[in-house]
Amino acid sequence: MNRHMSYRRYTRWNGEKHAGVRGAACGLLLLLLCAGRLDAQTSAYCNITAIESQQLSNGVQITVKADGVVDWEPEGGDWSVFYGGESNRLTMRFTNAKSQIGRTFIDVSKYPVSYLQLSVPQDAVEGVGLKMLIGLYEPSSVNVNRSTDRQSVVITVNSKRTIAARAAANGSNGSNGGSARQDV
Repeated sequence: MNRHMSYRRYTRWNGEKHAGVRGAACGLLLLLLCAGRLDAQTSAYCNITAIESQQLSNGVQITVKADGVVDWEPEGGDWSVFYGGESNRLTMRFTNAKSQIGRTFIDVSKYPVSYLQLSVPQDAVEGVGLKMLIGLYEPSSVNVNRSTDRQSVVITVNSKRTIAARAAANGSNGSNGGSARQDV
């Protein structure tokens, strides 16, 4: 300290007088940063364990199975696509799920469904949340139902054509009736 500087000037210069205010501000900032982490993972999640598809006479039924209660919603909140509307691509989000499927692309190739694509959304907290894109050959209507135990979601994609009509147009007998089931 300069010998000619008084103690009062020294404390103002060194900042000791405002140390308590700075300490309180730093403490408040630290508290706010820590509070942001408290809400990280507050709910349980389930695992998507299987996805099955079944050809129907007028569409395809996709069953998404989980090892716990699974919640879903349309991506972007557009419910009209799932109830009453038609689209070439449908995106739904399983908000409380992780994938145990082991694949991100599933080739369904059952008319009118072409493929399924699974991905983790960018805003998923700790990887919880799964987005499923359903690619279709033509714009189709969709009906989504949940099983009574809430561990499965059944998506029915309807076609404007039936298998019998397509089989007659192709000259085949349509003997399987479109009821073959396949795990995808």
